[in-house]
Amino acid sequence: WGLTINPTRDLNRMATAWYGHDGIPVDPTLRAEHLRQVSLMTWAFVRSMKRHLSPPAEDEEAYVAELNARLAPEQAQAMIDAAHRPNRALYD
Repeated sequence: WGLTINPTRDLNRMATAWYGHDGIPVDPTLRAEHLRQVSLMTWAFVRSMKRHLSPPAEDEEAYVAELNARLAPEQAQAMIDAAHRPNRALYD
């Protein structure tokens, strides 16, 4: 599990460190929104992987509730309906 979680944290740190620091002007509001989305989809990937590896009766209800609480309604529903939810999180 640590081999999955730790690289996702690294991904967020790298995105924050590199995005907008290459000399190309970036709107700070747009940068903040993009980085928020990277962080959110990283969380969704990890949460979807946890759900993917757990028995449905153990985690499905909590998973659906958490996605609906954090994601836009259409994004949450697309992830819930996906055949492979971790891959859907990576897609978003």
